[in-house]
Amino acid sequence: MLKSNESYSRKCGKLIWDNAKDPVIKKSYPKGQHGPAQGVKRRSPFGKQLAEKQYVRYHFGLEEKAMFVIMKKSKQKKGDMIGNMSYFLESRLATIIYRANFAKSIFAAGQMVSHKKVTVNGKVINLRGYNVKIGDVVEIIHSYQTNDVLLDSIKNPKKAVPSYLVVNGEKMTISLVRNPGFKEIPFPFKGIDSNLIISYYSRRI
Repeated sequence: MLKSNESYSRKCGKLIWDNAKDPVIKKSYPKGQHGPAQGVKRRSPFGKQLAEKQYVRYHFGLEEKAMFVIMKKSKQKKGDMIGNMSYFLESRLATIIYRANFAKSIFAAGQMVSHKKVTVNGKVINLRGYNVKIGDVVEIIHSYQTNDVLLDSIKNPKKAVPSYLVVNGEKMTISLVRNPGFKEIPFPFKGIDSNLIISYYSRRI
């Protein structure tokens, strides 16, 4: 389970989530008692691939097994592997809830899904990794629409909603209107090298 933004951000050397409450990463050395004495280590080519992969995995709150499945599906699906990866990551139900500002973190979004607070086309879905399709309507169940945390998230958004989602804050619905391109995905993907991620998994898939 991923718990500490600061801890995992320090592992990657940069912030993982663009939340205003995220800590500033001031320490460039590894975590632990002897971290300062080790200084800043240069990464090998494999180390760079690993770091980039971990950065993306942490951002989406994924366990390694789930990330591997996504990469395998991205390779098997027709079309560009990077584009396929973008779809499988961004169309996850928990991700869509988070991108729409219906939850303040990817983990809170996952909990909403797991606790059956979300429907897709009128059907309750409790799988955070469920892939929403173009035209599907994601909606918060009526009994949860008065939840204070949910309302605060909607009224005080921390980030812009990406253009491939249409959000109705009053009805509390979200629609995926098109597949996202890799370069369209919000923070942290502006500085991500997708080829490093593909190279990392090419050994196994």
